[in-house]
Amino acid sequence: MTTTHPAPHRGTAEEPGRRLSPSPQRDRGWRTLITLLGAAVLLLALLTLAAASVTGWWLGRGYDDIPATLELGTPESLTLSSGVGDVQVLASSDVEEVTLALVEDGVTSLPAPDATARARITQHGGSTAPIVDVRQSDGYGPVPWQDEHQDVLVLIPLGHRLALDLTTDVGGIRADGDFSALVLTSSVGDVRLDEVSVTDSLRLRADVGDVEAVLSGASPTSAEVTAAVGNVEMRLPSDAGSDVRIDAELGEVEISLPGTGRWDVEARTELGETRIEPEVTGAPGPVVGALTVTSEMGDLYIGR
Repeated sequence: MTTTHPAPHRGTAEEPGRRLSPSPQRDRGWRTLITLLGAAVLLLALLTLAAASVTGWWLGRGYDDIPATLELGTPESLTLSSGVGDVQVLASSDVEEVTLALVEDGVTSLPAPDATARARITQHGGSTAPIVDVRQSDGYGPVPWQDEHQDVLVLIPLGHRLALDLTTDVGGIRADGDFSALVLTSSVGDVRLDEVSVTDSLRLRADVGDVEAVLSGASPTSAEVTAAVGNVEMRLPSDAGSDVRIDAELGEVEISLPGTGRWDVEARTELGETRIEPEVTGAPGPVVGALTVTSEMGDLYIGR
């Protein structure tokens, strides 16, 4: 038997497959573009930081280092305005006269006697009714994230009762103590009263921010609270006899009227729920006060 073997295949020889590496020439253009874009972003960030630093320096040029503490005697009234920074007004046994100070955020004690602050404080009016304006730079420190604004602290001697009219442009307000009259206004920031006693009139206003007020002791003869954008929470002294008006455009309102007296209540909201506890308007005896609450949008709650 004869075995026939197939003739070998003639032609192009087959080679095993190989992984082809991309040519560096093809990627060079993309790498160049990405590098240029990264450099541009880095340059833009550096220019932004430099511009912010220069702006902060420029805005602070008009302010000098001044003593951080100002003594105001024992006036019957005080009118105070502040541009930037929170304001705290507290009763204190550490002072013998009304004292204003520029302090770090949240500090409630006076700074060292030789402490200074970069600000401008102007004062006029008599010793019984000073008018004080506190201004600080609207910019920042040498680096953009370094906020150099300081709080304004006002300490009032224990037992001294004055009429206070306080206005802030940007910054919250916190107050406690005894006042003959109290007017607090914040354009941007919360307004908060902690155990405050007011014998005459009380007016609170926050254009953008919440209002929280706890009143104790003597009841004000009248109280008016206005909140454009923000919630209102208010607690009056027990069995207070006051005319109270609350106007809230956008926000919830919660009013506590402790005691057993009967109140004349008018409450309405354009969009929201109104709840009034029956014992507030149905308690026996004469009416002890009148409460008017209005809101454009938000729930209203009035109870004990």
